This record gives sequence, C-alpha cells and structure tokens, in this order.
Amino acid sequence: MSEHSTTAPSLTQRELDVIEILKMALLSLKARWASSLSVPLVLCLLYYAFAYFQFQEAMEASGGMDTPSEAETFARTLGAGSARGLLTGVGFSLILSISLIFPLRRAVDYFQLRPNSQGNLGLQTLQLTIGSILLGLASLAGLALCLVPGAFLMVAFMMFPAALVVQDSGFKESFERAYRTFSVRKGKILALFFLLILMTSLVYFIVALPALVYYGFALFQMVAQNRPEMLAQIAPTMMLLNYAAAVLSVPFAIGLTGHTLVAGYENFRHFIPNGPEF
Repeated sequence: MSEHSTTAPSLTQRELDVIEILKMALLSLKARWASSLSVPLVLCLLYYAFAYFQFQEAMEASGGMDTPSEAETFARTLGAGSARGLLTGVGFSLILSISLIFPLRRAVDYFQLRPNSQGNLGLQTLQLTIGSILLGLASLAGLALCLVPGAFLMVAFMMFPAALVVQDSGFKESFERAYRTFSVRKGKILALFFLLILMTSLVYFIVALPALVYYGFALFQMVAQNRPEMLAQIAPTMMLLNYAAAVLSVPFAIGLTGHTLVAGYENFRHFIPNGPEF
C-alpha cells in the first residue's frame, strides 16, 4: 500500500474537541503512513536488535541461569553493561524524539498548512534537537525534584514541536507559542496528552499480548513442574517478543504524536485570543 493524495479536512472552520483532533490525526497518519513511520521504524529495529544481542551475550557469558551461581554471573554480566546500556538508551530516546520531525512535516503536508514551503528540514531538525535537549533536561530536573514540576513542563510545552514546524519558527519562539497555547487551552492540551498516552499504551498492550500469554503459560509450567532452570529457556523468547512489540508500537506512537500535535496546534491557535507570541 502506498501513500496517496486525499482532500484534507479543514482545521480552521471551528474549534475541535480532543476526540475530533485525534480522529484528524489518525486520518492524516493513514494518508502519510510510509513517510511518517519509516525512520522511527528503522531506528527501533537497530536499537532493539542491539539490546537483544546484548542480552544474549550476558546469557552466553554466564552459561545460563540453571544454578544460583550462573544466575549471579548473568546478573553481574548484565549489570556490567548497564552503564553502556543506559547511555545507549538515552541516546536512542533523543534520536527517536528528533525523528518526530518526519511525521510533523508529513502532517503539515497533509493538511496543506504551508503549500509553498515546509521550511528547511536540516534547520528544523537542528532546532528540534536543541529544544528537545533543553526540554528533556528541564523535565528530568523537575521530575528529580518533584513529580509535578517535571510533568507540568512536559504538558505545558507539549506543542513546541508543532509550533516549530507549522510556523517554521526558531526554538525560542516555538517555546513561547507552545506555552501561550497551553496557557489558554490548558484543559484541552492536558486531555490530549492523556489521550495520546492511552492510545499508544493500548496499541502496545495489543501487540504485546503474545509476549504476555507466552510468559504466563511458561511461568505456570515452570512453577507447576518445579523446574526453575526453565527460566533460561523462557527468558530469550520473552525478551524477543517484548522487543518485537516495541518495534511495532513505538513507531506508531511517534507517528501518531506528530500528527496529533500538528492537528491540535493548528486548530487551537486559530481560536484563542491574540497574544504577543502570535
């Protein structure tokens, strides 16, 4: 199935509720799915393949998990690579957040918000990178001090990527416009935030069902037969199924987020009182 041209619904005729915005985003993602999801999908394949092989290395180095000593060796081997894994995970999260630029630009294209020019891809990517790092560090600091400040920053500046791409502005102006939108439409943006979490979590749960069923059945067998050594046989398959679920669900989450942010921001900004940022 390939991408195709469709007549996009209008985002400026009236102010939409969050359910309507999500429906618009799903339509947009359906029409531009290939160019929206391809980069996040490749990134996920590379990262989770690396994570799985790292797990396999720990298993081989320990000789399995059949005895307490082998289990201890496995935990030590896996722990030795935890710093490397943590750095890799942080880098992957940053790169994945930057890959949001592709569904954002595809949504702008679908809704025909900038018919003459979408702006410079390289410049927008650089600004999104800077903004993502700043917002990520501020949110982490807020979460470390107290959960509420970190969560507040994530929601308050949720529209930053969309403001950057829709209006082709710098990251400073995009932060201002995102916060201006939040300050006037707190309820809707908060509802959109939780609705996105609910939708993406539901998709992950659906694709992770095989892993959950397998783990539940295998664990039942292990306990019923009193064979703890079966854990070494269960673990690799369980990890593979978990990573496969992530590879399928994470790109969808990135794509849906990008299209939802563009649809929401474009709609909200046309129906709020004028402010200095607009």
